[in-house]
Amino acid sequence: MGFSQDNEVETIGIVDRREDALKRVKKWINSDKIVMHILDIEDKENTKKLMKQYDVGAVVLPNRRSSYKVVDTAINAGFNIVDILEEYHRRPDPYEIEGLEIPDGMPSNEYGEWLHKKAIENNVTFVDGIGFAPGLTNITLGEGIRKMDRAESAIARCGGIPAKKAAGKHPLKYMITWAFEYVLREYMVKVEVIKNGKIVEVSAMSDLEKFKFAKLGKNEELECAITSGMPSFLFTRSQLKECAEKTIRWPGHWEGIRTLKECGMLDLMPMEFKGMKIAPVSSYCLL
Repeated sequence: MGFSQDNEVETIGIVDRREDALKRVKKWINSDKIVMHILDIEDKENTKKLMKQYDVGAVVLPNRRSSYKVVDTAINAGFNIVDILEEYHRRPDPYEIEGLEIPDGMPSNEYGEWLHKKAIENNVTFVDGIGFAPGLTNITLGEGIRKMDRAESAIARCGGIPAKKAAGKHPLKYMITWAFEYVLREYMVKVEVIKNGKIVEVSAMSDLEKFKFAKLGKNEELECAITSGMPSFLFTRSQLKECAEKTIRWPGHWEGIRTLKECGMLDLMPMEFKGMKIAPVSSYCLL
């Protein structure tokens, strides 16, 4: 909403497939600068044409499949963008590459450098991982490292937890604040972290840690465990002997998730069910 009050901003375009969603956003912002665009981002040509009408864009899509498409289209269109999703374009996550269109014969670990060079050639500024986590996490952690003479360990603790009273009404002590399918999926994948100065692969939800948060007038017992996030730190902060991102939850959440995991309810691999192939985690999200 702040941009709508900036005198240097002439027009703010908002994009969605649904007109009703656009109307709600326009009403909420309440500015004459807002222009609605009904568009399906699968239509790359029309998406590219629209991008050429603006100077910069913010990508706030819910999943990687959509984000990969928009980022590729934007760089080809010469359009500067900021993406709130994870910083995975330079180093695509081998376990979560749905929607990633890699040129024939190119290994996925070379995709990021290829995309980077293409952005430079097209004079495009592209910044990803600028949401809550990563975003606030990698920026503040990176700034902390820069202010220290020497840094050996960098652990980001983050997570969207609900108010304690609200959490107490739910068995997993959690309320849906993000795309829930991807929350559950991040509990199942392998994660690269730095341990003892080396990049190693560990299971998500490992290294469970209990800690007390006694800041800002709060005094709460919390728990956190390793999940995917901030992968660029593995390569840009090579001096670190330890680096990982841990997601914070209320006590009891991780125990409940571990039970679901052990029962196979969160498995990512599809299985046969009444003549159909369905991944247990997908059916769980539909319940």
